[in-house]
Amino acid sequence: MTLLRRSALLLVLAGAVVAGWASPAPAHAGGLVATDARSRVVSVSPPIPGLSVTAIEDGAKLRLVNGTPTPVAIPGGGPAAPAVVPAGHTSMWPDTRTTPVGRKIGPGESQPWSLVLDVAGVPVTVTGVLEGRRPPPFALWWAGTLALLALSGGLGAAVAGASVLRTLAAAQQTPSGDPA
Repeated sequence: MTLLRRSALLLVLAGAVVAGWASPAPAHAGGLVATDARSRVVSVSPPIPGLSVTAIEDGAKLRLVNGTPTPVAIPGGGPAAPAVVPAGHTSMWPDTRTTPVGRKIGPGESQPWSLVLDVAGVPVTVTGVLEGRRPPPFALWWAGTLALLALSGGLGAAVAGASVLRTLAAAQQTPSGDPA
């Protein structure tokens, strides 16, 4: 095996180890912070026609679609929460009351949350739940990674073997009296 192929194989192995060192959780809180919990909206009460609130990015953010004819006020929720969503607009923001980031929720456990919106003077309660998830099976993840490495190593050996066979075949086709 040439130095170039050995270096490439070493680079692939190092990349696989680095990528798989910390097994990621099923929920990534928007891809920014790994967490084993997800958040979702359970209800909006009383229901207001044209108003919808959903948890996005596994609960790292909330999305409010204001299809009502009046503005919707969002009190609290951290500095990133918008104060008011005008009629006909959509807003997304990270809300400290609903995010799984920094919370310890075990697999199978849940933690309720709620926030109150103001829609034309009417208090509207949004309730949700944070749910703990199991991390991916460590042994299964590593077995798949090692199988891919073995497969890529087998392909590399096959390519190297084919290259050697071509070189030998070319050497045999050169007439013995002619300089190569």
